[in-house]
Amino acid sequence: MRAHNVMTRDVLCMPAALRIESAYRVMLKHSVRHIPVVEAGRLVGIVSDRDLLLHAEHCADGSLAFSPLTLAKVMTPFPVTCEHTTTVSDMAKLLIQHKIDSLPIVGLNDGLIGLVTSTDLLELLVDDDRLQVPIPFEFDLRVVDEAAVA
Repeated sequence: MRAHNVMTRDVLCMPAALRIESAYRVMLKHSVRHIPVVEAGRLVGIVSDRDLLLHAEHCADGSLAFSPLTLAKVMTPFPVTCEHTTTVSDMAKLLIQHKIDSLPIVGLNDGLIGLVTSTDLLELLVDDDRLQVPIPFEFDLRVVDEAAVA
């Protein structure tokens, strides 16, 4: 197995007072889907592009019109977090268990250290020679029709 190098990432953070329209523009510019919300270096929440889009309307010209809310009003406060010593396996378990796609890494006093996303974890799998095998499970397809819903 090839040894993995430590990944260094540029983690964008935003203050809770930032308007959601500004946050969305930054997310688009930097191609990110999750932003930790910080105050004085301390994690206070997290916001996803989906959180922001819930507060936008499509205009006739194809643009988006956002409500004048700030991140403080739409963020998820007290997000699920982990420490820098958490194993990759345990990070993946947390993402699955909580049905989330990003995991802030925190230190003392909820100080933000970094952010791991589901995409980051998938990138680790891409180069792992042990995983260059077919999918190790079978599928059972079930069609749901109107009768099954009733």
